[in-house]
Amino acid sequence: MVHGHSTQPSSPLSLSNLVQSGSTTSENTYVVQDYMVSRDAVHKLSKKLDFNAIFNPKKADFLARYPAFFDFKDKEHFFRYYKRHVKVVMDSETGISKLKVRSFNAVDSQNIAHALLKISEDLVNEINKRQRENTTRTARKEVEKLQNELYKVNSQLAEYRTQTAMLDPDKQSTPLLGSITSLQQLLLTYRMQLTQLEQAAPHNPMISVYRQHIKVLKKEIEQAQLDITGAQNESLVPKIRGYDDLILQRKLLTHLLASATASLETAQAQADKQMIFVDVPVQPNLPDWPEYPYALLCLAVVFVCFLFIHVMVRMLILGPGSIA
Repeated sequence: MVHGHSTQPSSPLSLSNLVQSGSTTSENTYVVQDYMVSRDAVHKLSKKLDFNAIFNPKKADFLARYPAFFDFKDKEHFFRYYKRHVKVVMDSETGISKLKVRSFNAVDSQNIAHALLKISEDLVNEINKRQRENTTRTARKEVEKLQNELYKVNSQLAEYRTQTAMLDPDKQSTPLLGSITSLQQLLLTYRMQLTQLEQAAPHNPMISVYRQHIKVLKKEIEQAQLDITGAQNESLVPKIRGYDDLILQRKLLTHLLASATASLETAQAQADKQMIFVDVPVQPNLPDWPEYPYALLCLAVVFVCFLFIHVMVRMLILGPGSIA
């Protein structure tokens, strides 16, 4: 039996219940049957079995063996001989394929049957492999492509950190921005105090102190701003922009890779559902007695033939007058 995962209820004995993309088909069953009586099967069997010893034993008669006196010893004639001795028929009622092998020895027939089942399983495994490859090829290539791109972006990010001597320019700029904010708040406080003091006590000696503090704070703020938006080779702005671009690319590729991986897993699950299997409910067995030749039938045919010859010869000897 050749069967797979079916989404529809079916008889467990049905050979034609094959699943292909969620539907029940029987193409693969006939593929296996035709393969058993194909030239490819004969070629593979010839590597495992000695056909000359099997079909040309010393005890075989000159009409049944291969090559017979009227046969040519070539692949084409042997293939015709092989098809007369190996039959695969599907029972239309049960849906079970029946393999029948005929040779001059029961053990040889059993060995041929076992070998045919083995190469048929190999064929089904190859069909499953190709089907799985076809189903998952696109998704797997997309995953590999995104993995390579993500690897390149990570390499660029590592190289960028080495060039800028900064692990995370965005995070490293945060303390500078906080320092500028603190200085600006302190500057605002001193300005308010200076304004109040100038209005309340214009000649207070603390006015010059506050002015000096304000002057120093302005320089510190300007220097901090230069550290962030200074010269091109010293400014943090282009460093942050380049770093953010790489981080954005990495996040996008990570998201796409996760989506492609999920698609690959879905394709693999779909391929698993489409797999087919060869199940052998009955193993090839040895017969209790040979089926061929039909002894009684052959004896009867020979008797009738010789009787007919005897009558004809007697008629010829005696002549027409004696018969009358």
